[in-house]
Amino acid sequence: MSPPSGIQGRVFWARGLRDFGDGLAAVLLPAYLVALGYGATEIGLMATAALLGSALMTLTVGALGARVDPRALLLLAAALMVATGLGFAVVASFA
Repeated sequence: MSPPSGIQGRVFWARGLRDFGDGLAAVLLPAYLVALGYGATEIGLMATAALLGSALMTLTVGALGARVDPRALLLLAAALMVATGLGFAVVASFA
C-alpha cells in the first residue's frame, strides 16, 4: 500500500500535525498553568471547557458539513482557534 498523495496526502499530513499539536497542548498546557500558579480545580475547569467546546464544534460541523462549504467551516474553525489563543494570551486572571 503506497502512502496517500495529492489532496489525500495533504489532508493526511495536516490531520497528523493537528493531532500532534493537540496532544502536545494536552500535556504542556496543564504544566504551564501549574507554573503560573493555577490550582487543580481551575486547570480542570479549563480542560473541561476546552473539551466541551471541542465536542460542541464537532457536533456542529457534523450537522452542517454536508450543507455548508467546507472552506467556510475551516475558516470558521481557524478563526475560533485564533480567538481562543488571543483570549488565553490577554486574560490575566482566572476569575
